[in-house]
Amino acid sequence: MRDVMLTTFDNPFNPFKDFQAWFSWDTHAGYNTLSYLDRLCPRSSEDFGNFEDKMYEAAMDSIIGFEPQVYHKVYEET
Repeated sequence: MRDVMLTTFDNPFNPFKDFQAWFSWDTHAGYNTLSYLDRLCPRSSEDFGNFEDKMYEAAMDSIIGFEPQVYHKVYEET
C-alpha cells in the first residue's frame, strides 16, 4: 500500500487505518475512487517502483484538480 491515498472529504474512514470500512463507504457512496484512479493510471503487473508511484500520485493530483471540492490526499502516519 502506498504512503499517500486519494479519498473524499465526506468519507469518515481513514484508508490506512480501516481500509475495508473506507472502501465499503466509498463504493456505497458511488465514488469508486480506486476504479477512477485506475482509469487514469492503469497499474502494471511489473514493478516499476518509484516511477509508477509518481505517475499514480500525478493521477491523484489530476482528480483533485478536476474536483477539488470532493477529493483530497491523505498520508500514512509513520
